[in-house]
Amino acid sequence: MPLLFNFRTFEKFDCPRCAACSNSGVLPLGPDTYRIAVTRCAGLACGGSAAAHRKAIGEAQEYCAKQGKQFLVIGTNQGGGVYAGSVSADVQVDFRCLNPGDPGLVRPTLEPVPDVVIQDRRR
Repeated sequence: MPLLFNFRTFEKFDCPRCAACSNSGVLPLGPDTYRIAVTRCAGLACGGSAAAHRKAIGEAQEYCAKQGKQFLVIGTNQGGGVYAGSVSADVQVDFRCLNPGDPGLVRPTLEPVPDVVIQDRRR
């Protein structure tokens, strides 16, 4: 008999039940600009990078809403590694909290961050 697996059940688990979870909280980077970093275990029980993205963006949206401002993602970064003895998914979200109608409140165009930057210093 096949084992039926309900992923929605595991989405309800929060970080305290996972061995490898952490959250930086909202960190100010400058005027109206913030960063949040979330680490989740990469196994099915913790949701991996999808759960980390959902958690980070959800907390960022909530942070802006509490200030009566609009949430705008300006960049994301994803990685992985070993944390608390297990494989982890790391997500970092940079965002702004802007007043409704702010000219900076535009549709985000996210581009991946390059792994290598080549700089030409010839003059």
